[in-house]
Amino acid sequence: MPAPTPAVVALHVWTVPTAGIASAVGRLAVDRFRLRGYPGLTFAKLLGTGSGKTFAPQDADPNHWALLTCWDTPQAATSFERSRVLRRWDAAATERYYWAQCVKDETMAESIARAVATTDGRPGAVVHVTGAFHSE
Repeated sequence: MPAPTPAVVALHVWTVPTAGIASAVGRLAVDRFRLRGYPGLTFAKLLGTGSGKTFAPQDADPNHWALLTCWDTPQAATSFERSRVLRRWDAAATERYYWAQCVKDETMAESIARAVATTDGRPGAVVHVTGAFHSE
């Protein structure tokens, strides 16, 4: 039986100043353990970023870090917004890319959910194409 589809998928992306890169690497190592046990969290992955040209270390972007989370309810995702993990990343960052994408992402998620719901209970397929800068 397939795993249940999460109610909310959230992506947080932070810009960290060059002086904060070492701290970000440390937070990446420690926060994976801090994420365990959050009520409603079904998946979490802390991520580094890169230029997108290759997966080689020279294309890494140490000033941008991300957290991808899946939640079983919207309330659990909302509650996490006040968590120690996010507060620490926010305090270390000069920018946080999350809120700007919420409306677009929620609209896209609702469209995907409607498309999947129209498959009469059969597993549906959704193809998501990401361009060089934005999602189509």
